[in-house]
Amino acid sequence: MNIVEVIEIETPAAPSLAMRLRRNWMWPAGGLVAGGVAALLYLNFATYEYAASYRVTPVRSDGPGLSSSLSSLAAVAGVSVGRGDAAKPFTLYLNLLKSRDVAALLARDRSLMRSAFNSSWDERAKQWRQPPSKTRWLKNLVRGLAGAPIPAWTPPDAARLQLYLQDHVSVSDDQRNAIATISTTNEDPKFAIKLLDALDRQSDKLVRDRALARAEAAIAYLKATLPTVTLAEHRLALADSLGEQERVRMMSMASSSFAAEQLGAIVASPEPVTPNPFLTIAALGGLGLLSGALVAINRKVRR
Repeated sequence: MNIVEVIEIETPAAPSLAMRLRRNWMWPAGGLVAGGVAALLYLNFATYEYAASYRVTPVRSDGPGLSSSLSSLAAVAGVSVGRGDAAKPFTLYLNLLKSRDVAALLARDRSLMRSAFNSSWDERAKQWRQPPSKTRWLKNLVRGLAGAPIPAWTPPDAARLQLYLQDHVSVSDDQRNAIATISTTNEDPKFAIKLLDALDRQSDKLVRDRALARAEAAIAYLKATLPTVTLAEHRLALADSLGEQERVRMMSMASSSFAAEQLGAIVASPEPVTPNPFLTIAALGGLGLLSGALVAINRKVRR
């Protein structure tokens, strides 16, 4: 009688995640070290930037009857307002901060332009130059293969300064409390303060000049029209409008702020805000640790 013996061979169970991490602990540890080293290298070559900001609130104007003149001012400034709503000088001020008109005024300041585009300014030759780039040839090659035009380099002007303002200046408008915060970041805190101060002055001046120009034009028209009107009601309406425009002109010629009033001085942060060394080391170190743990978990276990 043949006896067939059946021998069951138990296959070893797959190790748990904790066991895999314990066996391959060198991978998470190596990832943590590599992430920390990468963070330190980045922090040594990164550009540390300071933050500068200031807060503004609308300049109060007592008395009714400014809706028509301010709506006309909004049309001149190119700001779209709601139907039936009057555009306020403060709204125009905020919209003009990063406009081409303000950028054109700021571009006249040579020292400000040199600070904003310091990579394009050759201090030794005292002229603008195209900054060196190791990837420009590759970008031009891709544009050429794609049939896109390759733009020629030109010295910084108002158009480029407007793009700079759009990228580096932030406007936070708290409409509930009627307070807006304008901020920017730069490696030079003195330049950041200078830029915000110039933005505030030029934007307020632009709103003031436009309001003054429209008020003077309206006053000249009303003064020429008023003597020719014989109907009492029409004369009274024109006289009220004339008084309103005289008031706008008086406000425009005042030496104080016209559209926005600063709540305190423009200040810069005492320490750099970007990059944050602790967050950078924690983020890259954690990423390296996670990558090493994934490798350790998915690594084939030697039998």
